[in-house]
Amino acid sequence: MVDFSRQEVIWGKAGQEVLASTNLVVLGAENLGREIVKSAAILGIGEVGKGKIHVASNYRATAADMFLDLPFEEGSLVVRSLPSMISRLNPTTSIIPFHGDPTVHYLSHLGTIDGIISTVNDPRIQELVLEYASSKKIPLFLLSTDLCKGTLSPGIDRIAGYDGSIQGTIVSNIFAGVTLEECRKQLFLKNQRKFKDTRVMLRDGTIQEYFKVIGDDIRLDRAFTYSINGDRMGQGSEWMLGEGDLSGKKIMILGGGAIGNYVADILARFFPSRLDVVDFDVYEEHNLNRQPLAYGQIGRKKSEVLAERIRTISRGKTASQAFFAKIEESSSSKEAYRSIGRSWLELHPYDLLVGCFDRFDVRKFVHECALTLQTPYADLGSSPQGGRVNLYVPGKTRCLDCSYGIHQVYANDVILRTKHEAARARVVAGNPSGIDHLHCRDVEGSVNMSNQIVAGLFAGEMRKVFSSDYGNICDFLKYRGESGMKIQWEPDTKPCSCSGRKS
Repeated sequence: MVDFSRQEVIWGKAGQEVLASTNLVVLGAENLGREIVKSAAILGIGEVGKGKIHVASNYRATAADMFLDLPFEEGSLVVRSLPSMISRLNPTTSIIPFHGDPTVHYLSHLGTIDGIISTVNDPRIQELVLEYASSKKIPLFLLSTDLCKGTLSPGIDRIAGYDGSIQGTIVSNIFAGVTLEECRKQLFLKNQRKFKDTRVMLRDGTIQEYFKVIGDDIRLDRAFTYSINGDRMGQGSEWMLGEGDLSGKKIMILGGGAIGNYVADILARFFPSRLDVVDFDVYEEHNLNRQPLAYGQIGRKKSEVLAERIRTISRGKTASQAFFAKIEESSSSKEAYRSIGRSWLELHPYDLLVGCFDRFDVRKFVHECALTLQTPYADLGSSPQGGRVNLYVPGKTRCLDCSYGIHQVYANDVILRTKHEAARARVVAGNPSGIDHLHCRDVEGSVNMSNQIVAGLFAGEMRKVFSSDYGNICDFLKYRGESGMKIQWEPDTKPCSCSGRKS
């Protein structure tokens, strides 16, 4: 069985049962469709005997196509390989493939449909699906991308301008995450009565009913477009096209957890010369539904697994070294691990450091190292319904203290963690105030969608660190699932006085 405990912390067993019992139709199996199916499966949608994920496509694999680190046979029908590939991530998912374009006849013979996600760029298919879903009152998400831009429509109108376009890796990750979160909201609201006894514990230790916690959880009510180039609204045609090339670059991923998995998966496809990973942890069962590259690797060191996956995904073009290490300055007498801090980084310089931590003390420490060494640093963070990307580039952006006050955030985090530990202690003591779905080892929720979105936003902005041809760097981007404007950024910020100097 797959361990969904980190999700049940957020929406209880009732929410997970709704997902398991869902019958979802995904149209298309190119880059975007595969990301949707992957995210839906590890979220727990369509459990065998309860629900299904139907996938319809006639797309044939190219030599470059992969699912995680698993290559397709060139020319093969992708939908035929998806069930066995998905089973590695979640063996309880029921995937029903169909070779061919969707027709009314196909859709009408699927039985109950709880939602349709169309990822095909063909406007004719969009029109057909739009008409069918409208007539049957089925929630529909129309989704199209090219290499650098994507548009999501909540079943209002078809999307123009993408017919014949190649679907990019970066935008496919961003829009897969956003779409699955919007789909989840629709499913939960449709089944709201099933949550009447579901109570959740917030990070400060308070307990509330689930639908009071989410409050005015805004659903998408209009088409939403985002571009990783130019002005980020898809209007920057003067900017060069293409996803980018990281050849010759040395990048270090600090933290191999949920966000680190997605960062490794995306960056390895752009062939940096080195993509090393630092982590001081091993994979546990509850990691698997949020860290897709961890499949089949329970008990192994995260850094070693990710380094192996990176080398496979890049088809040997990227070197990757694993460091089973703590991020700290002081050295340890223990031989089981090493420390990576300012002194080590000074002797082993990188073109970019990527922080994928869940601890603000480590974020603060790495930021101070980056300031001293004048090394570009990306700080990534997520929550169940949001996330952010902060970029520090010496002399070009604000430092993290000036962009979002990392020192004050760290101080506030210490206070919250104290309350969080007190809440954890109550659960351990067997007094969870009527909450029966919490796990004593962890009362803090996590889902794959926000991690995937944050990694995609970072990858899109990272290209601008290495080349201004893609547009101006934005040093602060946010994803807010509860907001009408899902992705937000601060344009035209100026570097601060501390950005270009050593501490």
